[in-house]
Amino acid sequence: PEAEEAAVTASEAEEPIEFSVSFAEEGDDGSGTHLVSEPPCNLFRVRGPTYLSDRQKVTSEWCALQLLGADLWPSAQKLEHVAANEAAGKVAAMARRHGGDVLVINFQCPQKTGALSVLLYWALTPRGAQDDRFRALWDRFREADDEWCNARLKLIPTVVEGNFIVKRVVGSKPAILGRVKTRYHKGAHYVEADVDIASSGAAANMWRAVESVAKTLVVDLGFVIEAQETPELPERLMSTARFHKIDLSRARLSAAPK
Repeated sequence: PEAEEAAVTASEAEEPIEFSVSFAEEGDDGSGTHLVSEPPCNLFRVRGPTYLSDRQKVTSEWCALQLLGADLWPSAQKLEHVAANEAAGKVAAMARRHGGDVLVINFQCPQKTGALSVLLYWALTPRGAQDDRFRALWDRFREADDEWCNARLKLIPTVVEGNFIVKRVVGSKPAILGRVKTRYHKGAHYVEADVDIASSGAAANMWRAVESVAKTLVVDLGFVIEAQETPELPERLMSTARFHKIDLSRARLSAAPK
């Protein structure tokens, strides 16, 4: 019986987790469509060790979380706290396979009818877990209330490929996500941030600009828990994702391990 149980556990661990957006193949030249990947960490700049006195930023050398996948989920109403609902099995499987500590960011995007959740999933890496400076901020982020998290979670966007108008609207300036209504949900093995795009006129305008030409865009997103005190510097890049020419018409719910 013990051997049979072990075999079942091993089989379960090998079951692939399905996502509605595929990973780009290693070495993808950017010509692929409807893909997600991790951009090089050195494309992002973060606050340096003396930033509070000289405002100098440095090139990021590594990332504390590993991208696991992405989903585009359509729904009649905004999906909230997916890690305990629609994505509960998926997030639990990720936590089992990657040692716990999963981050879910759910961009709740308005549509003409209904809503669309653009979901990203990451897991804490061994290096992220062992880095004292990052781990201290991560543990605080895991435990803190929404007010603290909203003052700290920062997005660094870059339109790698796209027209001038979209590049101008999206920009590349880091922005605190809490300026858009963001709610946090936390469980034993995950943190989820639900970002309500329609709650901000600026964010909604940005989404409309991106939505209309998404199939032509390559967009990088970097996320940082902002360092606001000297012992927290230099900043660590928390997580990244690159969207390759996403076809929003292919949004669909994806199956997940139970």
